[in-house]
Amino acid sequence: VAVIIPSRNMAGTLARAIESCAGADEIHVVDDASVDHTQEVVARLDRHVYLWRWPVKSRCHLSALRVVYEACQCDQIVGLGADDALLPGFVPAVRDYGGVAVVFTDYAVIDEGGRTLYTIEQGFDCPTVLVPEEMQRRVAGERHATETGIGSSLRKDVADWLWRHGWESLGPHMDSVGYATAACRFGCVFVPIVGAAYTMASRS
Repeated sequence: VAVIIPSRNMAGTLARAIESCAGADEIHVVDDASVDHTQEVVARLDRHVYLWRWPVKSRCHLSALRVVYEACQCDQIVGLGADDALLPGFVPAVRDYGGVAVVFTDYAVIDEGGRTLYTIEQGFDCPTVLVPEEMQRRVAGERHATETGIGSSLRKDVADWLWRHGWESLGPHMDSVGYATAACRFGCVFVPIVGAAYTMASRS
């Protein structure tokens, strides 16, 4: 399991995000020309982190992530915001279903102080694998799909497929549309645990 954390001037929350990745085999921080003390935060942590630093702000931070995804050596890749956190049980769940194209979990929405505001639930009581046709029916149904990159992972070859098909062109909806599209194409599993915490901030 590899975790990729894009960051620009997020030194204040970056350590928490990295520490939440306990159990991951690779942790990659993508520093998009930060002018805060991001590098110092990574350097003083007790765990090995691959730091990718762009000296000049990228024109498209989504495109800038592609080289990092391609460099990952793991079977499953997780994207994590620098002010978000993975929760206990998430990495083991991804390992349990490492052969599945997309792993979805429920996730908590928290405020900047760490207080839980609400939880997004996917609607499953036990781990449930959906083949592509079942996922297509779910997305097309009356229920509003909440599948996103929060608390989710992509199999490496599926991430490669998304990049080949212009994943970055989806802009700010890259994760939600990309993960759901991949699940409709390759199938997925829903694991009913709260796998991550998403910070709802003024910039969100």
